[in-house]
Amino acid sequence: MIRSIMKPRRFFFLAISLLFVSTGQSQTLQETRAFGDQMFQSEAYSEALKAYQRVAFFIRPNTDAELLYRIAESFYRTGDLSHAIEFFDHSYFSYDNDSMRTECLFHKADCYLESKNFGFALLELLNINPLPPGYLEYKRNLMLGVTYYGMGSFNRAGLFFEKAVYRDDSLAKQQIRSIFAQPRKINRPNPTTAMWLSVFLPGSGQAYSGYWGQGINSLLLNGFLVGLAVYLSIRFHPMDAIFTVSPWFQRYYQGGLEKAKDLARKKQTVNRDLLFRQILSIIAASSPDGS
Repeated sequence: MIRSIMKPRRFFFLAISLLFVSTGQSQTLQETRAFGDQMFQSEAYSEALKAYQRVAFFIRPNTDAELLYRIAESFYRTGDLSHAIEFFDHSYFSYDNDSMRTECLFHKADCYLESKNFGFALLELLNINPLPPGYLEYKRNLMLGVTYYGMGSFNRAGLFFEKAVYRDDSLAKQQIRSIFAQPRKINRPNPTTAMWLSVFLPGSGQAYSGYWGQGINSLLLNGFLVGLAVYLSIRFHPMDAIFTVSPWFQRYYQGGLEKAKDLARKKQTVNRDLLFRQILSIIAASSPDGS
């Protein structure tokens, strides 16, 4: 009889204790979330991320789009682009708000651009629904310009960079148009041209790319080897020249061809970076606030 009375009592106390534990955990999660929000607002993103991840561990995070967005933003701010992309994707599917879904796509595209994954950036930008005239439209056009520029599709890049200029700035549009009207300027120096120049005259490919010192060194070194081969042929025997000099000549001659191509690519990248900065400065100057 006593045992039958005690049994319900034990279950009652167990239920009460579980209720207190659940309430305490809920309060702890709320405090942790509040701490994470405080760190996020203070731009202490590493600390914010730890707090948000703890909260996400105890709840179903797909029900809290804002939490997912802040986790993604914290990953982005700490330089972890792959996890940032993953959580921007989660937050995109958790949001009901179209404007926030668009913002998630912009952020994903930005992550891909920073990691120079231009193909995936293009896919995200093309998934953005048509935007009304205004800031977001200019932003999308600018990011599409950057994407196509990084992919080497300069005609398309020029079109979108021009669209990223504010409509009433005809001078800025003309400046961008003039940059892309000179494809040789964007593609110079051409690595293939540099290699073929060095085929006919060692060192000339390096000089064509602006590396005169390396070009002169290549010319002198290959010239010395040719002169040595001629001397050995006259002084001893042509076969002595072939067996002695040809391995060295082949090494430095062929190495010079590859070096000419590599230096041309390097200089081409530098030139394209300078043009890119020039384009961005033109677009920035055209905006109403000049930024």
